[in-house]
Amino acid sequence: MRRIYSIFAALAVLTLFAAGCAKQKITSVNEDSKRYLEAWISLNHPNAQEAGYGIYIIPEGEVVGKGKEITDTTYLIVNYTSRDLEGNIIETNSIELSKQLGIYDRTTFYGPKVWEYIEGGMYKGLRQAIEGMREGGSRKVIIPSWLLTYSE
Repeated sequence: MRRIYSIFAALAVLTLFAAGCAKQKITSVNEDSKRYLEAWISLNHPNAQEAGYGIYIIPEGEVVGKGKEITDTTYLIVNYTSRDLEGNIIETNSIELSKQLGIYDRTTFYGPKVWEYIEGGMYKGLRQAIEGMREGGSRKVIIPSWLLTYSE
């Protein structure tokens, strides 16, 4: 009986020793989200190009506008569709698309929206996505959630 107690005591000490040596990895804010997003992009859009603060531009389907470059303007008139990573539409200003999806609301204005293209007037990630575009152009971008902020 004494031998069983000594074996259990030795196992308890070994367990405590093993638990005491474990090291906890410290991750910064958004590090897990960033790794998830990078893995998702490598699977779904491997040729997406990182730009700006960490947005990704998807080159397929990009239309270069024929107008002047969007740099020295205060307001933009835009048509847009926002999607999540599964491709579900979250928001759109297209009346045809909203009717097809069954989310049309006759009290909502559908059509081009006016956005302020000034510092602090739109999300940082969205501002980065628009930089370098020309009037009449379109672009698909992936904006990480941590760039949906108005401040640096």
